[in-house]
This record gives sequence, C-alpha cells and structure tokens, in this order.
Amino acid sequence: MLSPSDHWGPFHPALSHAERVARLRTLRAIVQLSVKDGGPLERALYLAEDGEIESLQAAMLELNRLPALRRRHLESQYIRHQTYKPKGGRQPPKTLEGAG
Repeated sequence: MLSPSDHWGPFHPALSHAERVARLRTLRAIVQLSVKDGGPLERALYLAEDGEIESLQAAMLELNRLPALRRRHLESQYIRHQTYKPKGGRQPPKTLEGAG
C-alpha cells in the first residue's frame, strides 16, 4: 500500500480510473522530457495505467529511485503543469446566461 506521503498526483487513492490514467500520462510525458534515463520509470508509469495497486506501487518505487533533486524537479514540473495559469491576467471565458 502507498504511504500517505505518496498520495499526490496520479497516486491519490480518490481518483477515478480515467483521471488517474490522464495524470499518469502527464507525468510520463514530463519524465520523457526531463529525465535523461527515464526508461524504467516511463515503463512503470505506463504499466500503472491498469489501476492495480501493485502497478502503482512499482511506479512509485521507480520514482523514489530517482535522486532527490531530480525527483523534486519532476514533481514541481508536474504540479506546475496541473496548476497552469495564463500570464497577463487573462481570464477564462464567461458562460452566457441561459446557455446550456
């Protein structure tokens, strides 16, 4: 079982399967772009898409094998991606009253 400190991003237990897969794919894309030799981690993240706890634990184990600084960088990139805010104070479009 994952420890409470590992309940972030795609490893949070309250996620639906579809949301978990989306978050795993986001993390895997960031790994592909920022980890020089991320093959084992990429594979573990891909296999974790089945949603089985053993697969998620294996992915977390591979993530924990990264050097601390690299892991923190990866986590911060993931969080930055998940909390993106456009520059320039641009706001999302407002819905029209009476629409849908």
